[in-house]
Amino acid sequence: MAKKIVWFLLAIATVIILFLIVGTSQSPKSTSSQESSKETKIVSYSRDPLVEETSLTTRILIIGDSIGFGIGDEEGLGIGERYRALLSEKENVEINLNNISVPGYQSDELVEAIQNQDSQALIQDAGLIIISIGGNDLSRLQFQENLEVAFEETLAIYIENIDLVISRINQLNPAATIAFVGLYNPDRSQEAIITSSLSKWNNETQSFLNRKSGVVYIPTDEIFSDDLENYLSADGFHPSGAGYQAIAELLDDVLDEMDES
Repeated sequence: MAKKIVWFLLAIATVIILFLIVGTSQSPKSTSSQESSKETKIVSYSRDPLVEETSLTTRILIIGDSIGFGIGDEEGLGIGERYRALLSEKENVEINLNNISVPGYQSDELVEAIQNQDSQALIQDAGLIIISIGGNDLSRLQFQENLEVAFEETLAIYIENIDLVISRINQLNPAATIAFVGLYNPDRSQEAIITSSLSKWNNETQSFLNRKSGVVYIPTDEIFSDDLENYLSADGFHPSGAGYQAIAELLDDVLDEMDES
């Protein structure tokens, strides 16, 4: 009787061991299959968005002076970053933004800057080029004795310089859209001759740019006159964050109108 019990227990033990061996040998295959399936899904998922982003990339380049750079913006965003945010809200695109603006630049210095190979490579790669220049050309006139004569000479040279800039950009990248930011008057208490000079400066600039294909003018003076105190930074000259936001929104509106026309 004892022998039968022993043999019975051995038989049960053998069955259990065989079950464990078979179960163990099959379990890794099932796990491996599941992991392989997950890995395939992850690779497929990560690949598709990359292809989509590559085909829907907007490249923006900003060139010019301190306003192009973003001086005065409390958040350090400037026109470029604020426009990028507006664009991101409307379109599912990857936005590549480069800013090579230099505070203090005058138009002749911008002409020199775009001869640089690195600058030209960025120009060739950009879909939208935002230009802010002219404020420093105009502001130096305050030291001239004969303001009217100096103004006409400076304006003529300035128009020649922006013609060189626009022409060079068109040579390097004829498909790019160029957005040119106009000047605003930071001090409404100035003499009438200074105010009229700024208006003429903007009108001449806009008139010249209107003859250029693929170029839009961003008229900032009117929007700043509506809320000058809020739109100026503490230095009383550069835009505040709110001012840059207003420029970015105007830029967005003008470019939308251009796309619809």
